[in-house]
Amino acid sequence: MIDKIFGVMIGLCPRVPRMLYHYCRAECIKYLVNKDSDIWCTHCNFLNDPEECWTAQRCFISYLEKRNILPTYSINVLRNNMCQNSLFHKYDGGGRSKIMPFTFSFSEKFDDGYFWDKYVGGTGGYCVAFDGEGVEQISGKVHSILSQLDPKNRFSLYLAPCFYEQSDAQDISTVFDAIVEGLHIEFDELARNPNGCTHEGIKILSTLTSISPLIKSEDWHKEKEWRLVMMRENFERIEWRDNRARSYMSVANGGLRSLIKEIKCSPQGDLEWLRNNLEYELNDGFRGSAREFV
Repeated sequence: MIDKIFGVMIGLCPRVPRMLYHYCRAECIKYLVNKDSDIWCTHCNFLNDPEECWTAQRCFISYLEKRNILPTYSINVLRNNMCQNSLFHKYDGGGRSKIMPFTFSFSEKFDDGYFWDKYVGGTGGYCVAFDGEGVEQISGKVHSILSQLDPKNRFSLYLAPCFYEQSDAQDISTVFDAIVEGLHIEFDELARNPNGCTHEGIKILSTLTSISPLIKSEDWHKEKEWRLVMMRENFERIEWRDNRARSYMSVANGGLRSLIKEIKCSPQGDLEWLRNNLEYELNDGFRGSAREFV
């Protein structure tokens, strides 16, 4: 079901930009250019604005009310479960969510003052340019490999643009239509017996949780964001880095590192530090010298 919903979202996408850009501070860039081939993503409760993942829930409740898909009482039960269900509890290293979307964010905007101020600030940082089609190919390749190994494996990676609640309202409704259609048995049961539908409610909320990183408030529209969304249902490969829960997926041929085309230093950044550290990290022969990027 989750594959189908992501398929709908990807089908609504414009073409992946030729380049995708990731802004980060100095302490984070080492994870992008290290010598392994892992892709590191951050748990949704540890994003810069952890509340943003609730936009999907708010929009979904509004959608259900406008379409009269469920009786008011059933909608209220679903709304209460969104606030109380363990699916949405924060990852704390012990009580872990059953459905865990992790993300890695990109923007279509390069060397942009808004991003330097918001995500780098006065500490200095970097804008890393990735080959957009290459990122798309990695996400498709990972998903196909995992599906072949185990069709039930929820260790999947998807690339899609973010949808903004006003600008993309019609597309968001199309995604919600697909959820209701795909889970029509669960919605019918929830309408008949809202208090006794624990399994059905969890299945609906699980599906909604999986796409929540891609539905954002209109306030963020200027970011023109794309995201890799990594879906997990097990607790392996999760670590604490910089006081955030992160997970990783190993990908052949250098992971994201192999797709770096350029690294731009912020006005407050230390270009010489970048050159020296990248040369140290990449002296295994990957693309020759680090100076090719900066």
